[in-house]
Amino acid sequence: MRMLRGVFIWMGLLATQGLYAQTTISGQVIDDHKLPIAGVPVSLLRKDSVVLKTALSNDAGRFIITQAGDGNYLILLNAVGFKKQYLTVTISNQPVTLAVIQLQQAAKELAAVTITSAKPFTEQKIDRTVVNVDALISNSGSNALEVLEKTPGVMVDENGGITLKGKAGVLILIDDKPTYLSAADLATYLRSLPSSALDKIELMDNPPAKYDAAGNGGVINIKTKKSKAKGFNGSVSASVGQSVYARTTESANFNYYTGKVNMFLNAGYSIQKNFRELQVDRTYFNSAGQLTSDFRQTNYFTPVNRSPNIKVGFDHYISPKTTWGHRVHRFAFKQRRVPAHFQLCVQCNGIDRLIHCRK
Repeated sequence: MRMLRGVFIWMGLLATQGLYAQTTISGQVIDDHKLPIAGVPVSLLRKDSVVLKTALSNDAGRFIITQAGDGNYLILLNAVGFKKQYLTVTISNQPVTLAVIQLQQAAKELAAVTITSAKPFTEQKIDRTVVNVDALISNSGSNALEVLEKTPGVMVDENGGITLKGKAGVLILIDDKPTYLSAADLATYLRSLPSSALDKIELMDNPPAKYDAAGNGGVINIKTKKSKAKGFNGSVSASVGQSVYARTTESANFNYYTGKVNMFLNAGYSIQKNFRELQVDRTYFNSAGQLTSDFRQTNYFTPVNRSPNIKVGFDHYISPKTTWGHRVHRFAFKQRRVPAHFQLCVQCNGIDRLIHCRK
């Protein structure tokens, strides 16, 4: 019996690894003159237009998106000066290479001029890529770790590990300051930080010399919102999301700015009940090709996470290039494990046995 239990656990681990196999989508973007276009935001969308992941084309116009999970998706290419273009793609556990995509230049109308001001989702600068969090509406109601999952070049694994353009050892900064947290604690903190408290994310795969050499895999600088309007100001937000189970996120941001001193308070609280289904299906045959056993198992996991956090502090602007301040940050993460339910069906030599288990 103990040996059989060990075999089941081993097969479950193999199935879990299979769930996180990642399928890549790659392609190239060119213009009307057959020249590659760099810096084109390429987004992977669900059928309901929810953005799952975004990538940027390089100098050769090439891009690559890594996405786990089979199904039908949309690809959106939205570059300044070119018409939006949508493509459909089907993922079936195999790398997908798209045909060369040629963008059409947008028509120029001079009869009427309308000037609007809106931040783009991504901005390419000399030494970094800047992601404006509020520019993507699907970031509303999510947390900082989920925002990073959609950020170009950033990968977040199932354990909360963060890589930048395939390189580990990334230095994570909050408002230009290191967090001094372990990888597990950092992932927990980012899950407790609502996206409404974020202003922008800076990605530096080749960071300037002023940053710590510990970030040999690059630097990700997460900047939170701070108002520069004089006097007292603040904002309060709340969101509700519904998937298999509902989740809520509440946050409050307050500032008092005098021109030389900025005092701030950020607080947030979220409750999230997750759902995860793990299916294992294995069939075994003998040397003659006859079925000897069939193993099928379905597991359901429903953990509940509660994540409160609060940050209070002040900044004193001594000169345009010198600022000193102090801040206190406190977060907690509580997880209540709901018993896992699974159904197991084993067939040996044509005999079916159905076992219902509850842990």
